[in-house]
Amino acid sequence: MNKSLIAVSMCVLLSACAANRDGVGIGFGSGPNASELAKARSEMEQSALSTSAKHVANAVLTRNSRGGLVLIGTVGPLRTYDGDDARKNYEKGYVNSARQWHPEHPEPYMTEADYTQQVAGWTSVETYSIPGVMSMRVPAQVPYSVVKEISFPSTFASLMIQKTGDLVAGLSNDDGWVFVTQVLCKDSTTEDGGKSYRVCAANYERGRFDAATGRELDTSLAPKENGTMIDTSTYKRLPPASTANR
Repeated sequence: MNKSLIAVSMCVLLSACAANRDGVGIGFGSGPNASELAKARSEMEQSALSTSAKHVANAVLTRNSRGGLVLIGTVGPLRTYDGDDARKNYEKGYVNSARQWHPEHPEPYMTEADYTQQVAGWTSVETYSIPGVMSMRVPAQVPYSVVKEISFPSTFASLMIQKTGDLVAGLSNDDGWVFVTQVLCKDSTTEDGGKSYRVCAANYERGRFDAATGRELDTSLAPKENGTMIDTSTYKRLPPASTANR
């Protein structure tokens, strides 16, 4: 098991993560403290509650009032869980960070049995990059239900040329961990030099977004000033006028 996953589990939601060329590493400070986590969670809860009040009459709500995060970016290499890795990661990483995320509820909402049965491994999701200079990647769990649908780069390609794979969407669960849920655009480098991927990816914006409102979030999970707005069903970027009206 890669120990860095445990070390940066909570940086999925906050800003304590930076990345090397192949995955996730500690980069900005020692990580979120209790007050930062509480503030971030409160921001998302208030957003979810506000959205609930606006839309409940139309019965269109799909998420609960605890709020959540949408993560959009390109995947790094897949790190599969071998042997007892999933159980160890759950016990040493998942449980502790879940308790930090919701201290009023000491036990994770996701059980160890569900985690070990549902999670194939983890990957990094690149939400920002300057080619050849730096990139921001955060960890995300990869369920068995989607792992075969995703094209991951090799560790060598990621390390040597900062190669990433498909553009994906991930959603945070009630314990504050992000799980990849679907492929948005397939990497088409070998098929057409990436042309079809670029056409598809032009519809999306990489980054962190509020799952209830679609607003882009900064690294502290506060709404980003002049940020992008996405459709919370399709995850596609909305035109600037939509952002101005929300």
